[in-house]
Amino acid sequence: MKRGLMKSLSFRLLLFNILLLFLPMGSLLYLDTYERQLLSSQEASMIQQGRLLASALSAQDSSGLEKEALRILRNLDERVDARLRVVDTNGRLLADSATIFPVDPRVSPEPSSRSLKVLTAPAPNTRLLYRIAVYPVNVIRRLFVPPSLYSTAEFYLLS
Repeated sequence: MKRGLMKSLSFRLLLFNILLLFLPMGSLLYLDTYERQLLSSQEASMIQQGRLLASALSAQDSSGLEKEALRILRNLDERVDARLRVVDTNGRLLADSATIFPVDPRVSPEPSSRSLKVLTAPAPNTRLLYRIAVYPVNVIRRLFVPPSLYSTAEFYLLS
């Protein structure tokens, strides 16, 4: 009797449907783990880059710290993955790798008609569907997630 049940088409379809249900759920759970591992490895890399910059600046006295930080960031010539900022003990921003090499709009080639369409398209956050979907998320975030003091770069620009 059991042998006949294993060979029946309905039992095989049931097993296939169960696999079809649980396989995507398992892969979504794995994506969360994968994302956490990627974020932790990126964070470790960024910490090492910051430690190298701090090490390079540690021999400098406070009077020449800003000049030396700018020199090091210029010598890096945008070859780092992270945005590097040097802050003094008072929290004043001394050097920022994002402001050293500003993008010159005169150097870039003329935009094509395709890129003009992309530039003139409305921003995704102005669409109604986006606003409807994001509203409950923002409410939950405001209620349950504590604000972070250092969450934006603007913190360093206030000084």
